[in-house]
Amino acid sequence: MKHRPVLPVADDVVELFRRQDADRDLLATLLARSPSRLMYVGHASSADDSAGASRADRAAIHLACTAGMRGDAGAIGDHRPLTASDLMSLRLPMPPRVALLACGSGGDYQFDEATGLVAAMILCGAQLVTATLWSLPTTVAYRRFAAADDDAADPMADVVIAVDRAHDGTDAGCAVNRWQREQMRRWRAGDVSASPLYWGALITFAVDGAR
Repeated sequence: MKHRPVLPVADDVVELFRRQDADRDLLATLLARSPSRLMYVGHASSADDSAGASRADRAAIHLACTAGMRGDAGAIGDHRPLTASDLMSLRLPMPPRVALLACGSGGDYQFDEATGLVAAMILCGAQLVTATLWSLPTTVAYRRFAAADDDAADPMADVVIAVDRAHDGTDAGCAVNRWQREQMRRWRAGDVSASPLYWGALITFAVDGAR
């Protein structure tokens, strides 16, 4: 498989995933370089407004943003989440393809006003967004509670790799769906490591005829 350069630049994978400066300012700087796609693997959340009602525009991703940074979300200790409303107000230039592999990142339509994370990505320029409908258990959680025969099974990593490869191809949305169908066939054949808890969570939104 051909390897392509990624942003931010890192000497190894561990450094790439453990950066302490990956905040909204770094995201804006990297997006200004017009990357071909964006992949976020991490935590997302939905927040309540002051009246206790959930709002789509308060759905957020969690970067390394400190509480001192401006934004619509309330601070959590020394951390301020980056909300959908923040993304829309900042008008960050999103690449054509975006993957949000995070807890319930694709749940825009559970709200009366579907202006959540997916909508924010599309309004900022994305044409195809793959997100998740619910939280995905971590690898540690899967290996602790699953009754899989293969101790090395890692369905969370499989999801990340599959979406990454799909978004690198020509027909990204179709490629994601083909992978989901392949996992469904494995599950029906008795392979418990192909759990629908993972592949069933993926949903892809496409606009402007993008596939």
